[in-house]
Amino acid sequence: MLTREADYAVRIVLLLAAPDNPEGCTAEDIRKELKLPFAFLRNLLRRLADAGIAENKRGRAGGVTLAKKPAKLTVLDVVSAVAPGRARAGGQWKANLPACDKNSPAFPLFAEAAAKMDEVLATTTLADLLSKTPGNN
Repeated sequence: MLTREADYAVRIVLLLAAPDNPEGCTAEDIRKELKLPFAFLRNLLRRLADAGIAENKRGRAGGVTLAKKPAKLTVLDVVSAVAPGRARAGGQWKANLPACDKNSPAFPLFAEAAAKMDEVLATTTLADLLSKTPGNN
């Protein structure tokens, strides 16, 4: 399941990757643009930095920039950086289905749906998403 954190993390990274932000953004610019509480934003930025997706620079000339090119980052990379309950198994990310009993008749369906979601997120780069965002073409 996608979380609010995952949605905002993707929005943050898209802001950083936008052609009109070649130098990145300040945390305050991101906070204002997305109307986020500062503590929530700071937590997401830390997790994105820990995952090697964003770089945070302190100081007067500081700000937040992407650590990789948008074509080298998948949406799954971003979601996995901030979404609790995702586990790496066999080289692939698999959505955790904690609320579903593995003995449930519906478990195979839910597991298949999670795997398909992972596949879509893993094959969609930020560059792909940017190309579909109005004003970034």
